[in-house]
Amino acid sequence: TQRINADFRKRAGDTALSLNVDSIKSAGYRDNNAYENFSLFGEASREQANWNYGARANLSRETSGLPGALSEANYISDPTAASSTARAKESRNSIEAFLMGDGLATELAVSKKHQEYVSTDFGLYESEADINTVSLTPRVNRQYGNNSIVAGLDIYRSKFSAKSTYGNQGAKQQSYAVYLTDAISLRKDTDLS
Repeated sequence: TQRINADFRKRAGDTALSLNVDSIKSAGYRDNNAYENFSLFGEASREQANWNYGARANLSRETSGLPGALSEANYISDPTAASSTARAKESRNSIEAFLMGDGLATELAVSKKHQEYVSTDFGLYESEADINTVSLTPRVNRQYGNNSIVAGLDIYRSKFSAKSTYGNQGAKQQSYAVYLTDAISLRKDTDLS
């Protein structure tokens, strides 16, 4: 197994930058059991008056072999053998803008997830799937005496599409949630919500 990680952070005045790179490679214990993962995360933010705003980006790539199950006899004969040649891939990309202040915070995010699967165990089978999501999550918080009140709205819209050797499918989903919470400070170390 090989792992490489690098982390960079820089602050200049009211601006902060950060970047993280992580990579893992492993041959695995069994045949067709190799695993690779690469991820990249970056953030840029700025403070101005009582506000902090900026953007975050996240990218990841993953590939893995799926060796399948072994019968007891095959396991005794060779525990590292594979019964499948299937392989899977997954990629994720997202970008998020954020704004935070004394009494207001909000995030707007766009993300995409892509998956692939290929198997020749019982004839050729291939599949691909994509999930695209947009979310908006504004909220306000106020302090009234011993009460810490947070009110927010969560909006999510997703689109799913998939195609495979045997057919295609798709779906759309929208969700909206409104919430209100109140945390009452009873003592310095005790809250009731």
